[in-house]
Amino acid sequence: MQLPYEMRQAYLDRRKKELVVLKDACRNSEFSTLIRIGHQLKGNALPFGFDELNALGARLENTSKEGDLKEASLLVEKIKNYIESYRFSDDARQ
Repeated sequence: MQLPYEMRQAYLDRRKKELVVLKDACRNSEFSTLIRIGHQLKGNALPFGFDELNALGARLENTSKEGDLKEASLLVEKIKNYIESYRFSDDARQ
């Protein structure tokens, strides 16, 4: 069962606000923040139906644990692109 469109849209809106935090964390090499947000995405994107965001969160968490800032920055950019370009189908809005 898929969650209502409004709940899924609200989830994405919250993630959009989080992008600033992710970018700042990359800029300041704050791995603990990257790990925390990656872990949260891994844990909460899937129930909202965002499989790719779930996978990106897991990769961000693991990459950040390894201290790979270059790869973490690339993943943050992929997360940003996913969130900003996601479009719901017309069926999802009904």
